[in-house]
Amino acid sequence: MSKPAPPTLQILLFGAVASGLIYGYNAGVHGGVMLQIKGAFDLSDAQLGHLIAVFDYAEIVGVCLAPVADRIGRRRVLMICAAILSVAPFILLLDPSFAVVFAERAITGCVAGLTFMMALVFVAEIATPVRRATLLSSVMIGVSAGYVAELGLSIAFVEGDGWRIVIMLAAVPALVQLVGLGGLPESPTFHQIRGDHEAATGAAAHYGLTLEPLDPASHGRSWLGTVRAVLHDRHVMRNLLLGIVIVLAGTISGGALVSGYGPLLMTGFGIADTATVLELMIVFTIAGFAVGFVALIPIHRGKTPLVLTGSLLVASFSLFALFLADGVVAIALLGLLQLAFAFGIRTTVFQLLPSFLTDEIRVMGMAFYNLVFIFLAGTMNDVFPVLLERLAERTFLLFGAIALVLAVASAFALRARAFK
Repeated sequence: MSKPAPPTLQILLFGAVASGLIYGYNAGVHGGVMLQIKGAFDLSDAQLGHLIAVFDYAEIVGVCLAPVADRIGRRRVLMICAAILSVAPFILLLDPSFAVVFAERAITGCVAGLTFMMALVFVAEIATPVRRATLLSSVMIGVSAGYVAELGLSIAFVEGDGWRIVIMLAAVPALVQLVGLGGLPESPTFHQIRGDHEAATGAAAHYGLTLEPLDPASHGRSWLGTVRAVLHDRHVMRNLLLGIVIVLAGTISGGALVSGYGPLLMTGFGIADTATVLELMIVFTIAGFAVGFVALIPIHRGKTPLVLTGSLLVASFSLFALFLADGVVAIALLGLLQLAFAFGIRTTVFQLLPSFLTDEIRVMGMAFYNLVFIFLAGTMNDVFPVLLERLAERTFLLFGAIALVLAVASAFALRARAFK
């Protein structure tokens, strides 16, 4: 049995969930208020897709800012991001025009993307191996909780310009994050990179860690130098390629269709009332959140690959069935897809990735994975309305086939190396 977690790690668990909640709330805003925004600005489905995608594309900029964390610290970057996210939504008070909404989505996407990545890196560097899976998965549980919170508030403010209030309330979890991080020490790995052994030892003691020596040559390289070193290391390159399979499974398997376009799809299947759509979405998301939380048990026991592969198979089945379904059956299948997405895909993908990376390339590797993840997610959000318009129900066949292929590919990828 592992030793009881020290109080600092219990606080870190809360911080991991809070970081995910911030990202989930901001990323899910369009899911809850998209129908209101679409009506307020008389947007076409394609224009709505562009608005949703701008958040993902802006995240790429945020991830590219990650090297700053090697200079000023992971915790400090998270606190700066929380401060910005506490203020950014209030630009809607200046002018609630579509241009301002677009700008707010871009700013928030950039900062939320950096927050998400830094939370994963911070937790991966602080958690002991036995607790790493649970803590990293807690970030993703927070993402699901953020979706639930956003959908619940969207129901509460479904009338008129309530969508503006929903967006501005994103400042609340950011303020909680800002206060919560104030009492935590910085990552021991960061202090080691800076050459401050005394601070590293103190931080390791706070987190209940045994301080392991790092290779100064590796950490002394620039990010470009690190990339070159990775390209010359066949073992690391192989791990990175296996990790890409996992990222693909998490982004283009079709699960994001529900989180990104659930309300729009429901209107297509005959549910026209906005409040009813949001009520169904929150039921689906709460169910997925609950099952995702329970999934921490097999994840903690090292069954993460099984959870991921099984969830992809469920998603594949749901998408194939949607091709033939209509009305009530289709809505039920959308719920099953949402549950599979929260249960396995979202909860496990980014928990798996740090196990493919060494300490020396963890920040660079997570930035790389996030860039792939964000680019694919943004592209899918951008093109999905066009695919749905041109292919209609055959769109579900396409994504069902992708989910099935990736379920098999991820199973083989995970079998190809020892999971830890």
